[in-house]
Amino acid sequence: MTGDTNSTASRRQILDGVSGRGERVPFAGSDRASRLPPNWEQLRDDAHWRNPEHICHWCGKPGGTDLDHIDGDWTNNASENLDWIHSKRDVRAGRSKRNCHGEKTGREAAAARWRREPPMKHPGLL
Repeated sequence: MTGDTNSTASRRQILDGVSGRGERVPFAGSDRASRLPPNWEQLRDDAHWRNPEHICHWCGKPGGTDLDHIDGDWTNNASENLDWIHSKRDVRAGRSKRNCHGEKTGREAAAARWRREPPMKHPGLL
């Protein structure tokens, strides 16, 4: 009986995005894992072989743990478009002082907004 309760609780935690140890579960509640190409593990291995110290392509320091699409296009899984980057997990674990992935994503989002919505003219100008 307890086993059933624990397994149900574990499933609920995973669906909520938290493991039994209180850690975030990658991809919980997301369809991102289903969008990865079938050869994702091989792409990760190739990236590790090219950059064994996992030098972050954003800040240039070692220890990046996330594999990032350099051009921001998640459909472009070309080997030369994938490299390591620091994430907020690296900051929490003390491996990095910067959330490079968050900085990069913020900059990409701002650039996309700029392209969609050109700045308004100042109301005082004719």
